[in-house]
Amino acid sequence: MDDEPFVLLCECRNVGELQLVRAALEANSVPMRIEGEATHGVLGAIYGAAQTPRVLVPPKWLQAARSIAADIVGPFDDTEDEAAHDDKGSPFREDAAPDESDAAAEDPDDAGPLVRKKMLGVPFLLAMFMLAIGFGHIYAGRVRTGIVLMALTIVGIVDVIFGAGWGALLIVAVELFDLVGGLIGVAQYNRRLRAAA
Repeated sequence: MDDEPFVLLCECRNVGELQLVRAALEANSVPMRIEGEATHGVLGAIYGAAQTPRVLVPPKWLQAARSIAADIVGPFDDTEDEAAHDDKGSPFREDAAPDESDAAAEDPDDAGPLVRKKMLGVPFLLAMFMLAIGFGHIYAGRVRTGIVLMALTIVGIVDVIFGAGWGALLIVAVELFDLVGGLIGVAQYNRRLRAAA
């Protein structure tokens, strides 16, 4: 079998597709040779694109190998029954865009953004890492209040640096206000979300 000539079955776009073709052919006892697997594997998907892995089979096994590999790499160009079947080919080689028929069957409620309830633990985590300086309110959806609290924190930090004495108290007050306000804001957001559902 080593001196028997081999012909090209297909070129695989990546190593994953090559492994699928190899496994399918081996499962059906089709003899094959692989060229360029190591080069493509070493160079990776970007640089290895110049040397795509090639699967070779003996000429007498070509039709059988094509019918097996068509499920993975898609229909071959010179198959005579290509117009007879409506197969789109491999998901590895197809575009991810949906068909117009799929878009028509899509539920109109699925078109909007996914809205989830917010977690009450986030303001606690922010306070634990000393980041409750407005981020708790921003997470709860109260952006203006969060920005005001950040500005007050900056004023407090400047006061701590230059030593007037009340800056540390301002920072602690901002932390507590952001923690409590963030928790209340998250609870109200989740209540509105449940009511809307």
